[in-house]
Amino acid sequence: MVARKRTKSKRAKPARKSTATVYQEHFPATLYMLVVECGFVNRQGGIAWKKVAKALHVSVGSLENWRNPCKEDLYKPEFAQSVKESLEAIDAGNVKRDAITAAGRHFKHKAVREIVVKSPMRVRATYGRKELVLYAAKMLKPPLILDPRSTKPAMMLQIDMAIEKQTKRKLTKVRTESQECMGESAARALVVANVGPEDERWVEKKEHKFTGDKLTDEDREAIRKQLAENQA
Repeated sequence: MVARKRTKSKRAKPARKSTATVYQEHFPATLYMLVVECGFVNRQGGIAWKKVAKALHVSVGSLENWRNPCKEDLYKPEFAQSVKESLEAIDAGNVKRDAITAAGRHFKHKAVREIVVKSPMRVRATYGRKELVLYAAKMLKPPLILDPRSTKPAMMLQIDMAIEKQTKRKLTKVRTESQECMGESAARALVVANVGPEDERWVEKKEHKFTGDKLTDEDREAIRKQLAENQA
């Protein structure tokens, strides 16, 4: 009896879930919330568009069309403005975080790199012509075929040229050096003047005396002299 061939059953493949491409009014505000408050930021400091698309249930292409002014039919100015404000908030947050770090006790890390050379083993001066032929055939990659009848200086020259071609030089990180810093004065001044509640920030205060009397020529001249001394 001839065995029947088994036929594969053709099952209908499940339909892929389509993402919505309809623009909604809350997308600009939601985008800003996702980026600034929820941290949808990639390693390069930009917006993580794949995460945003998944959260909004839209495609990455739709997000690109809505912020691209060249797409006249699909361009959404309010969405593009939200993208701009989100990126500015990311930059401001990075600057603020760096300033706070620099103002306090912190460590500066420096990567030390050196040129690492990888080359075949050098030829010994005691090698004769026979050893040089074996060395060139076995130690060099690709192997170098030498003429056994050549002189030893000629063989050494060919081997040195082959070694130079096969030598690789690469700038490699060898160690990391750390330096402790107790805080930079400029960073501290920047933090205390710009970070925190406005009523608690440090500001440069100047005392001025205000009266109801009109300024005389002598008063104006005294003010000019004081301003000139301050600028000097």
